[in-house]
Amino acid sequence: MTFNSSRPSPTTLPAWHELLNLKESILKQSILGLFNKNPARSKKLSIQHDELFLDYSKNLVDDQVMASLLALANQSSLSAHTEAMFTGELVNTTEQKAALHPALRGKAEDNYTLNGTPVHEQVKLALSQVSSISDQIRQGKWLGATGKAMTDIIHLGVGGSELGPRMACQALQAYAHPDIKIHFVSNVDGAEILSTLKGLNPETTLIIIASKSFATEETMLNAQSALDWLEAALGLSHVQSSTHVIGITANRDNALAFGIDPSQILEFQEWVGGRYSLWSSIGLSIAICIGYTNFESILSGAREMDIHFKTSVIL
Repeated sequence: MTFNSSRPSPTTLPAWHELLNLKESILKQSILGLFNKNPARSKKLSIQHDELFLDYSKNLVDDQVMASLLALANQSSLSAHTEAMFTGELVNTTEQKAALHPALRGKAEDNYTLNGTPVHEQVKLALSQVSSISDQIRQGKWLGATGKAMTDIIHLGVGGSELGPRMACQALQAYAHPDIKIHFVSNVDGAEILSTLKGLNPETTLIIIASKSFATEETMLNAQSALDWLEAALGLSHVQSSTHVIGITANRDNALAFGIDPSQILEFQEWVGGRYSLWSSIGLSIAICIGYTNFESILSGAREMDIHFKTSVIL
């Protein structure tokens, strides 16, 4: 069945107007007052799924607001949209693309398909590259031009291609490799890339160029600055094809044209949106930081929430 993306604006739905009517009264409430009215509020307005506990009782909502929010979800056909996303329909109507990111953390038995074609093997291949490369780097086996192991990783990207990995690496510092530092650069202002490069040893620095198109202006400008620095310091020509540079992209041809060694190009699919890309090969810097086993745990936890989201019933 083809997904019908045409739908009324949520602001035209009855539940939306109910919420607007409730706005003034709920804003006059206090969290303490709501708890005094309902001592069981914390239990009622919380949920647990596996090891994740969500407590939303400290928000300005009451039974009426929650009922109207659930009504809005139903009137907006949230369940139909959810099913469309999980089955690879073109839910990204702006770009006319699927948003099949749950497949990035799925298993073979989840049977994710796009236009009738299973996608798991593509995902599996990309993750095997992430596993292999991250393990080599963490074990000191990925060597630079002078035979030294990598100690500093510079992840270049913009938007989700940079924010997702940065967030994960910062949040999971307790699991980080003690001898490898991950640096993130997204600002097109040359001051950021220059200050990041300052003090690093070119012999032990790896540049990750993360760009879906491999043509994003900000990312490629920063990449060129980093490559110029490497070439000058190491005396290399065509440094982009050395083990000091890895490309991550959905456009392999552009990465090849740029000069990246074919074995050092990690791919992901066009249906991976930037904000969801950390689950793909874009997450290489995460795997380097915390280890691939821990990266797999992130994927596993996300899959559990995918299943929960897909199968939960909106009352």
